[in-house]
Amino acid sequence: MQAQTRQVPAPALPANHAWSPFDPCFTAAAERFGVDKHMLIAIAKTESAFDPEAVGPTNTDGTHDVGLMQINTRWLPQLAEMGIHREKLKGACTNIYVGAWILSKKIQQHGTLWKAVGAYNAITPSKRASYIAKVQRNYARVRALLQRQG
Repeated sequence: MQAQTRQVPAPALPANHAWSPFDPCFTAAAERFGVDKHMLIAIAKTESAFDPEAVGPTNTDGTHDVGLMQINTRWLPQLAEMGIHREKLKGACTNIYVGAWILSKKIQQHGTLWKAVGAYNAITPSKRASYIAKVQRNYARVRALLQRQG
């Protein structure tokens, strides 16, 4: 009598998303600064489409944005006090941590999450409103995608 072998299905692998390589960084930064991980993901999607090497054009004030979370170079003096220099901002995890830190500061300053999201990106109210709408769409997409996966 031959022993029958039973095929055991392979365990389901986690779905790959554009942010998957950075997921541990998003999780840790969200926990460290008490912000919504999915919001950080939505901001990164809006800012750079998850490109850690993204560099924005020079703004009218001479600054520009760097990395996955598009950290504006006007933050460099404050970041330097914490040992974070421009080159470190090119690292995806550092950039995500800095983005989470900035978002948490904006929440403290502005009181609500969506006002903070607008302030993360822009000074003028009209630009803030446009940015908020983009992030809201990306946030909804992230949440829907994750809900479909269970």
